[in-house]
Amino acid sequence: MKTPRRHTRAKKPLTRISARDAVIALAFIAGIIGAAVLLARRSSNAEIDAGRIYGDLPFDAAQADLVFQARVAAAFPLQTPEDALATALSREGFREASPRRMVFRRWVVRSSLTCGFDASVAWEADNAGRVVALEAHYLRALGCVEQK
Repeated sequence: MKTPRRHTRAKKPLTRISARDAVIALAFIAGIIGAAVLLARRSSNAEIDAGRIYGDLPFDAAQADLVFQARVAAAFPLQTPEDALATALSREGFREASPRRMVFRRWVVRSSLTCGFDASVAWEADNAGRVVALEAHYLRALGCVEQK
């Protein structure tokens, strides 16, 4: 019985590439990786913010402020325990600015506009630690930059 012959291709010697071509190839690869990281950060921020009280607000500052106020009022009706309010806001990334006032600051990129915003929640509580007054604001920070 004859054994089948294997067809083998002739091995070509490895060709060295020039240093210039290597630099171009590495720059191209770095550009692709950088773009992938940037897209991942943008999409992950959007996904993280989606369930947040400040997430997915209208880009118009006045409309965003109204929507934010409504969300805060719905999430924390009067008589909410003060500790529960502060804990929930802290979980959303808010930090204490002063007693009974918490803020969240962030830069966002949408379309051709890069802009910062401040989300602020202030409240008053009674002697039992229940919220009796609540004020929320969403403000576009100074220094919005038009991207070209």
